[in-house]
Amino acid sequence: MKNLFSDDNSGYRLKTLQILNWGVFDEKVKTFEFDNKSTILTGYNGSGKTTCVDAILTLLVPSNLRWYNLSSESVKKRERDVENYVLGAWGNTGDSGTKFLRDKTTISIINGIFSDPVMERELSLLQVRYFVGDKLDTKYGITEKELRLEDANRIVKSKGFSISSDGKWRKILAEEKNTRFFESFTSFKIFFMDKFGFRSDN
Repeated sequence: MKNLFSDDNSGYRLKTLQILNWGVFDEKVKTFEFDNKSTILTGYNGSGKTTCVDAILTLLVPSNLRWYNLSSESVKKRERDVENYVLGAWGNTGDSGTKFLRDKTTISIINGIFSDPVMERELSLLQVRYFVGDKLDTKYGITEKELRLEDANRIVKSKGFSISSDGKWRKILAEEKNTRFFESFTSFKIFFMDKFGFRSDN
């Protein structure tokens, strides 16, 4: 199996991570450039290090196999889930003092761009979340080239639409960038596992 985070010259590695309205990263797209190299995340408590790692976990690992906020000394007190991240929960979740940066009108996006420099291949994994009533819905997309959020937004906006719950943006990206969309993580995972050369979930 290829290591997505190794510094050797073969296989896919994480090149860029973009997140919008995920945890403490609010309103504007936050872009992390890894340049296909091993990276150390440093920062003050609460600056978003674990939030960034949990975004990568969410992008690649099915919900039944991932655990959020593993660095916390008290997992029960500070347990996070996808909905809390989308809403921007802060404070001790489950306590009456929990506050939220966003409400259920928000659109939350995680976008990971992976590249294989030797084979000159790129793969962009996209997850878009929004609420339909009280239920959090997720759309999964894969583009077999680099697709940055600023480019996706520009393309969709040029057609008079935005990335939202109406779904028209998916048709636009499918036509303009050959993006494939999936209704479940399972089908999304099967596709990217095949591209990455993974043999199993393990």
